[in-house]
Amino acid sequence: WGAGLMLDPSDNLYVIGGTTYDSTTRSYSDRGDLYVFQLRDPFYKFCSATGAGLRSAQAGVPAYFLIQCRDAFGDLASGASFRVEVLGLESQPGMTPSPYSVGTGLYRCDYTAIVQGTYEIRIYVGRGGTTYQDLIAGVDWETGNDDHDFDFSVFETDADKVFKLTVNPGSTDPQNSKVTSPLSLTTTTAGVITAFTVTAQDVFSNRRPGGEVINALMELWDVPKNQIKDPLLVPETGTILDNKDGRYSTSYRITRSGVYKMSITFNGIVGAGSPFNLLVASDKADISKTYVFGPFRSVRAGKSTSIYVQTRDQFGNNLRIDPDAHPDGVEDIKFELCVSKGSKAGNESCAGGEEDSNVGVTYSYAYGPDALRQNATTGEIYYGLHKVTFYPFDAGQYLPQVKHNDTYVVCYFDFTDNELPEDARPSIAAADECAESAVATNTRRRNGVLAHGWTSHPRMLVMGNEGDKGSGKLGGLSGRSARRGGRRAEVQQFDPNLERMDIESSFDTPDLSITRRWLWLAPLLCFLFAILLEIVLVSLRLTREKNELNRIESFEGLDCATAVASATMSSRPSSWEARPASQEGPASQGRSQSNSKDPTWQALNLLSGQGSISKAALEEAMRRAEGGDAAVEALLARHRQALADTASELKRLVASGEVVVPAPAR
Repeated sequence: WGAGLMLDPSDNLYVIGGTTYDSTTRSYSDRGDLYVFQLRDPFYKFCSATGAGLRSAQAGVPAYFLIQCRDAFGDLASGASFRVEVLGLESQPGMTPSPYSVGTGLYRCDYTAIVQGTYEIRIYVGRGGTTYQDLIAGVDWETGNDDHDFDFSVFETDADKVFKLTVNPGSTDPQNSKVTSPLSLTTTTAGVITAFTVTAQDVFSNRRPGGEVINALMELWDVPKNQIKDPLLVPETGTILDNKDGRYSTSYRITRSGVYKMSITFNGIVGAGSPFNLLVASDKADISKTYVFGPFRSVRAGKSTSIYVQTRDQFGNNLRIDPDAHPDGVEDIKFELCVSKGSKAGNESCAGGEEDSNVGVTYSYAYGPDALRQNATTGEIYYGLHKVTFYPFDAGQYLPQVKHNDTYVVCYFDFTDNELPEDARPSIAAADECAESAVATNTRRRNGVLAHGWTSHPRMLVMGNEGDKGSGKLGGLSGRSARRGGRRAEVQQFDPNLERMDIESSFDTPDLSITRRWLWLAPLLCFLFAILLEIVLVSLRLTREKNELNRIESFEGLDCATAVASATMSSRPSSWEARPASQEGPASQGRSQSNSKDPTWQALNLLSGQGSISKAALEEAMRRAEGGDAAVEALLARHRQALADTASELKRLVASGEVVVPAPAR
């Protein structure tokens, strides 16, 4: 006590000295402390805050509040030194915004929160560092506005001096929203209810409170073409439950297998990382849905025939068994060629009847009628399709039977073409109707309505080249084969109890009726042809001889000379060739001179010299003979010897003078 007080003109109050008593030592001591109170500085008890930013804010949106301060005398005070702390109560990061003066005794503090949650705002005022700053204690009765309602009321406790701030999430950002259970977004099984959770968030990953319009759409997708498979098909939708905390429980159930494009929308905008490729796998095999198709009416002994077994699930989906992972499939398929059938159940062949063992059978998986694993038209793999190739050795009537996991298949479809088109198969409607009919029949049998033997008689349907997909008939092809035929195929149910598969012999007895007819007619025709040919030849020969005689007779005045010249030419040496005199050289002239000694030449010269034949006629006859005249040569060929004899005799008679050849008529 006993301290000294002093007030200067600037309203600074100084407290100095004083005496204190120490009860322990029971002694007094002087104090040399000095305290300065700036009476015109903002007084913490006369400082108050107001504004919506004290109580609430939105993540990512700037917020603010106002501070008003008065001094110890109740006047508005400037130059205040503040320290503001915004502390997260849920592990959020804190903030330390800095207020700034906006007028006499008036200050503004701006901040932007990015994480939702609850915060505390603490406002300190005073100089001298943190040690000498106090929480403002003035009361503003309405902090929701920017008006200061300070009436010098003071909060007495520190808890009242702290402001509670709630930061709410920002607007929903579809791209920053998320889903949980990602496996449910990519794979599921047909008919299985699958669930996942969608969480709506703002751009800062703050979870929204709920109330969004969320949708989950799943469209059947054509992966090779990267487009919707069927634009007319209504998309599958999920069931959405708003949990009122930004999370939405979503579930869906799809019965058609395939690849889907899943999109999650927030108020119509796709988000949450979607779209996703959702693979809907087939359910387990349902043997009642399995069917067989192939050219049952075109089987021949000694030749291989392929039939196809399509395995499906309860929803009619082809079993989506990956051929790369399972080259032989996972289903047990067995083919039996039965001579007769029994009525026993179990694993016995042909239900206890007789099986033809003289047949070869091979199996393959995921190969279609086009011998490919992928349909060239649709680009889809032949899922669930088993190819059975059998090679019968004996012709006859048999019952084709196919077992699927030791159970006989009841639906068969026959295509009359021996070579199936690449997409030949019955329509889904035809296969489903057959299966439903078989199930209904077996149900009536179990109920005692039908009372005969075997409980799984195959139902074979005869398929043509075109199906009737829209009618109520059992029938219909898929794909191009349905468009290829020009007629409407009538599908008839085939009962193997009444009609069997007829395996024809690979060698067909030829039709010899025409051959026999020709064998009977051939000799007669040959005889008639020979007679006709002989008549033609005789006619030609007579005509030729007549023409030859006419030509020879046309040689005026040269009859004898021609004969003599021909005889002369018949006796000429083979090495001698006739040529014009102008072309004869010395050698040929020598031959001519040597020929002059020939008796025939002498006779000719004699005839010429006596005037019996003119020189011109003789030369003409010689020219014709030597020039290869056809008529002379023919005459020479037939009468060579006779002419030679005649020429010799003529020579003798002429030489002896007994015969004189008369001159030809002029």
